[in-house]
Amino acid sequence: MKLKTLILSIIIGLAAVLVYKYSVHPVVLRTLFPDKIWPHRVNSIGKLQESSEIFSGMELDVVWENGNFDVNHPPAESIQLYLDEYIKHIPISGHYGLWVDYKNLKAPWAEKSANYLDSLFSKVNLNKDRVYIESHFPQHLNPFLNKGFKISYYLPSGLNQIRQKDSLKKVLDRINLNLKDKPGLFISAPFADYNFMLEHFPERKKLLWHLGGLYGPRNKLNIYRALFDKNVEVVLLPFKSKVGDR
Repeated sequence: MKLKTLILSIIIGLAAVLVYKYSVHPVVLRTLFPDKIWPHRVNSIGKLQESSEIFSGMELDVVWENGNFDVNHPPAESIQLYLDEYIKHIPISGHYGLWVDYKNLKAPWAEKSANYLDSLFSKVNLNKDRVYIESHFPQHLNPFLNKGFKISYYLPSGLNQIRQKDSLKKVLDRINLNLKDKPGLFISAPFADYNFMLEHFPERKKLLWHLGGLYGPRNKLNIYRALFDKNVEVVLLPFKSKVGDR
């Protein structure tokens, strides 16, 4: 009996170790949350094709340039891949999602670029309710919202590191000003700032990304907390493709 108890204890202990170790493995997370886990920075055709076989959506970076969107994340050198070509390789699925990080959104071309994006997407079977347009400048995102896209305010960085009350107030005032009278505006930030978002904007819809390892029990619990949060729609994770990893 003592031997059986010992063996059972060893088995349970090993199982607990394995669960703890692999509970936040990307394969486990995307298997458990297929609609929420997407790959970060899919800025080439090769990476698009590879990731689209695994995920139900993806994030890409774009720069408005000469009447088109260059798929690129500055300061990386452009490979002259433009969105009109890129979208031809997106899976034909009304459920497939896109998170578009708009790097240089400005007032002079906000309306024009929104019209252009709408015209491009009208040619493919993409549900605009699964497309998020993200920018540091939420005041210029309304044209995209009017076209039926979801929009997200890329929050200032380092929110979790703010310690002084005066600094916190200034940041919150700035964020709240940008969120004022915009109930449909999402907020997006690194996973490290999730607790900040949850504390100050619990009911606001959220997008998150996490590009490092999830070490320690607190981070492991928090990623599941975020994934079970009904107000978190997407969490980006690193994905290294075999071809065109950029």
